[in-house]
Amino acid sequence: MHKPIAQILKAGLFTSIQGSPSFELVEFGVPLTGPMDSYSAQKANKLVGNPLQSPLLELTLTGPQIKFLRDCKIALCGAHFECFLDEKLIYTNELIEIPKGSVLSFGTCIAGCRAYLAFEGGLLKSINTNFIPGQLIKGDLLLAAPVTTSSLEKIKSIALEETVMDKNEIIVQAGPDISLFDSELMQQLKKISFRVDAVSNRMAYVLHGADIDFFPDSFISSPTLPGTIQLTPSGQLNVLMRDCQTVGGYPRIGILDEDMMNCLAQKKPGDDVRLIWN
Repeated sequence: MHKPIAQILKAGLFTSIQGSPSFELVEFGVPLTGPMDSYSAQKANKLVGNPLQSPLLELTLTGPQIKFLRDCKIALCGAHFECFLDEKLIYTNELIEIPKGSVLSFGTCIAGCRAYLAFEGGLLKSINTNFIPGQLIKGDLLLAAPVTTSSLEKIKSIALEETVMDKNEIIVQAGPDISLFDSELMQQLKKISFRVDAVSNRMAYVLHGADIDFFPDSFISSPTLPGTIQLTPSGQLNVLMRDCQTVGGYPRIGILDEDMMNCLAQKKPGDDVRLIWN
């Protein structure tokens, strides 16, 4: 049996283990899941020599406090947090060696919304003390896979690309139901600056700002995937994210590609974004 590598002392706002999206149960309505910002998650895994889709921690707006139960290596990528190891400041986008007994703490989230904490070997699962699915809580134990020689060799050559953190323009492709609306609506949408609503989460980002005069009298529910942009009668846009439902009842006016989903996932409630329609 694998020994725990770390324990959650404080959970943060929403800390969870995220790995490769799962397609096996989509036909039964089960979400794909996976990291909200797959780009940052893959960079963290690459730094510690893991396969890019290895499970890791996703931290949202406020980070956890973690005690390490054995020596290990970690990397933190994504949102820019103040981060301390035994009260000593450490930095993102670097491979960090952790001695047994050390405590990792997080301060202010300076930029972005979500960060990714990868453990060398990759996380297997958590031992959840209160049986809350998905979200980690105080007292949870983290299990990691054994470190292999091949993963150690990969650590030596890492090249980090420029972050997508500061972009506020989101490029949108036309969705399958865009023909239900006239060109006047599209011109209207191109001029609007949208604001991220406080209810936005892993299921959907809610964007406010539009004032729609026309909406179809009826609409048949249709399949949806992460990245789908739905238009509601109130003019609100729902951008479906990693934990979204597989069927929706609003017109699908736009689609985001993977890069644009990663950009949007780093926007906090209250942030403004502009949608650039292709």
